[in-house]
This record gives sequence, structure tokens and C-alpha cells, in this order.
Amino acid sequence: MFAAHTARPSTACLLAAAAAANGDLSPAAIARQEQLLRRLQAREITPLELLILREFVEHLQQSRTGASTSEIDAHTASWVVDDVSKLPEELRSCCVCLEDVAPGSKVRTLPCLHTFHAECAEEWLHKKKVCPLCQFTIDGTSAEGPEAGTAVAGGVA
Repeated sequence: MFAAHTARPSTACLLAAAAAANGDLSPAAIARQEQLLRRLQAREITPLELLILREFVEHLQQSRTGASTSEIDAHTASWVVDDVSKLPEELRSCCVCLEDVAPGSKVRTLPCLHTFHAECAEEWLHKKKVCPLCQFTIDGTSAEGPEAGTAVAGGVA
């Protein structure tokens, strides 16, 4: 019998292969990639975990269709809370950051009528054009993807 021996490529080889596959990378992306490779070589993460992570990140990047600031302003309402006690119970806390809404807080209401801290809603909407709770698109288009730009009429796509 002979011992199983697997050749492990060097970090430089892996980085070169990754750079060739991903095109030009930013310094921050290269640093993150180097950190992942160090963790992989130290066996802190398995190759399967790395593959799953990479596929997940690629999926998120491909499906990212965030809204611009002008789209957010056009399709949502921003307002300041004067008296929290006048708000319905479900609007008294932000479901994004899980913190209570305070008097004087700027909040943003989406077309589905879900309301969040304005900053939380804007950060979310810059990443995805949908409500974080019900996934309703802020512009009324189908959430199937960028190619499906049909308007939703009467709640049916």
C-alpha cells in the first residue's frame, strides 16, 4: 500500500488561477481571497465549503438588482416620526435593525406599506429593489428578474 498524497498548490498558484478566472480584482478583493486561501490551507475551511461560499457569492452578485437613490425617492415615502404612540404596534420597531423607532426618527414607507428606519430601508433597497419582509418590488415590476419587467396589475403578475 502507498500513502495517499495530494499535491496542494501554492497560494501564488491559486491566486493566479483565481485572478485569471475573475479578471481584475480590487486590492480588497485580493486581500479577502488571500485570507480565504490561508484559511483553506490551514484547514479552517474545507474546499467544499469554499466552493459553496463562492457559488453563493456569485449568485448574490448576479441576482443583485438594487435601486438607485432616485428610484427609492420616487417609489417610497420618507417622513419623520413625531409621536411613536400614534404608530400601529407593527411600525414601532424596524424589522431590519430590530431597534425601536424613536420620536424624531426618519422612517421610510414602501409601497407595500411596510415601514423601516429610512437609513435601514435605503441600505437594503440599494442592494435589492424589494421589501425585506414581503419581497414586493418597490417599482411594481415582477420580482422574477431583470428580464421580467412586466407590471403587476391587481396583485397578479
